[in-house]
Amino acid sequence: RVYPKLDYSKGFPDWWHLHHTEISVPSEHTQENVRYDAEVTLAHFYEVEHYKNQLGKVVIWLDGYDDVEPWPMLDKLICQWRETEEKNRRECGLDSVNTYYPGCQNYDR
Repeated sequence: RVYPKLDYSKGFPDWWHLHHTEISVPSEHTQENVRYDAEVTLAHFYEVEHYKNQLGKVVIWLDGYDDVEPWPMLDKLICQWRETEEKNRRECGLDSVNTYYPGCQNYDR
């Protein structure tokens, strides 16, 4: 299996491979008391047996803007994510998340 990988510096000469991705909306963490619209965390594991072999995480904060051009591919991914979320929530007997994303076609809640 081929994993997406990352090269950390500071004493880690081998590759770190992507283990899992976490997405939090809104962001879990803040920077200077600012909470962002979303946070993506990429968790990596070290490729060799090593005493430092733990998960290394890279966090990306995302903020939405109303005055930018739409990005159709991202809209498609977000809408697929939301459709899957809604399906899973229905199957688990959970209420729908009351939110609106204007990029989704035929968005009906």
